[in-house]
Amino acid sequence: MNNVLRLLGLTGAAGAAALAGEMSLSHCLLETPVIHLACDGLPAALEGLRILHLSDLHCRMWGKSHRRLLEAACGLDPQLVVMTGDMIDRVEDDFGVIWDLCGQLSRRWPVFFAPGNHEQRLSSANRSLLYEGMEAMGVTVLLNQKQELAFGDGRLTLWGLALSTRYERNYINGKNVDVTLTAADVNELLGKADPGVFHLLLAHNPLFFSAYRRWGANLTLSGHVHGGMVRLPGVGGLLSPERCFFPQYDGGLYGNSQRQMYVSRGLSGGPRFLNHPQLPLLVLHHTEKTEKA
Repeated sequence: MNNVLRLLGLTGAAGAAALAGEMSLSHCLLETPVIHLACDGLPAALEGLRILHLSDLHCRMWGKSHRRLLEAACGLDPQLVVMTGDMIDRVEDDFGVIWDLCGQLSRRWPVFFAPGNHEQRLSSANRSLLYEGMEAMGVTVLLNQKQELAFGDGRLTLWGLALSTRYERNYINGKNVDVTLTAADVNELLGKADPGVFHLLLAHNPLFFSAYRRWGANLTLSGHVHGGMVRLPGVGGLLSPERCFFPQYDGGLYGNSQRQMYVSRGLSGGPRFLNHPQLPLLVLHHTEKTEKA
């Protein structure tokens, strides 16, 4: 009996050590996946365009002066860097961490930012301060605005969606109220999407993918869900920031080559399990345009 108890104790200790080890890795091991996307309607001149996608940093510092993050970014060799929101925490009023990162990135690449719910929940004064500092560091802040980009002979339109906080699900005081964003709402915020142009949309919350694709986004980049925080093998992410179990868009690629969305698992720390922080590089590939989705 004593031997059995010792064995059970050792097994439990080994299991606890393995659990603690994975939780530590899920906090500090930065994944840098390279995702190749076939994109209908992408101009042939943009074949192989390399886009680095940052999301949900939440003021985290990756080594002194972001050394680890910048080394990883340089190794991925992007042509364009985008940020899809929640780069800060709404309770912070010291934005030095993100300004430092913005300056270092923009010295190397063109950088564009669209806000998340944490930026939108800042006071008006702090939000203005944050954005002014980011732009002073060379980042283009897109608040329901667009930017025409050219790479050689290839052109695309980059959009940044800034949603009101009323489009967050309300989970305060036990409530969880669904909200709906339609393609008409996106059209009101951004304007019409020219069907003859390739549209890259930065939209923090992936919940409204149906609206984004119906509006006309060829490729949407999002974050927000943090990979579901805890990932279950064969199941996916467990929990969204809205306190919803098994979110539909927890991380990875959705849709098809006509209209698709990539959701980053983000760069923040815990709580995470089997869900490492992520700095994805998206490589776009030209395909012939097919019937609109």
